[in-house]
Amino acid sequence: MNTQNTQNTFEPVEFFCPNCGERVNYSTTLCPNCNSILSRFDEKLSKELIQGQTLTRIILISSFCVILIANILGIIVPNLRTLTQAFITLVLTALLFIFCYKGFAIAKWITIIFLGVTGLTGIKLGISLMNETWFALIIIVLAVIYVGFSILLIKSKLVKYFQEYQRIKRMMSKENNRYL
Repeated sequence: MNTQNTQNTFEPVEFFCPNCGERVNYSTTLCPNCNSILSRFDEKLSKELIQGQTLTRIILISSFCVILIANILGIIVPNLRTLTQAFITLVLTALLFIFCYKGFAIAKWITIIFLGVTGLTGIKLGISLMNETWFALIIIVLAVIYVGFSILLIKSKLVKYFQEYQRIKRMMSKENNRYL
């Protein structure tokens, strides 16, 4: 902590490597003693980070559950979808959502496009089926939720903050593995 003496000068703050305890300069990013990466990124999860993590989890898990239910219904209805098609869809969606959760920007944008297009298609399908079945209302509600999820992934600062945290964590892990 900086302390001010009587001549209005500041005493330097001492920094230490969390792994070996070696005293290091603030601008140092690599410990000269143990070669570990020194990060100024606070590992304590802030309130915003936890909220972004929770929001990201809610979006991805609930979207996956809807896709899972749709695939199960698609298997049950004759000639709509084979077990292999449903399994491939679920595996690809799970992989996409895992990469999105880990902070990969391309996976996030593919997820946004996937949810947006699926939502808009669902709204169109629901409106066309409105006169035929009551189930169309459920399709429309789920489609609107998907569009809302894609908008949240685009606009939410909490999601962006969590994605950035995940990218930094991934890069630090990659750097630490390089020196092992």
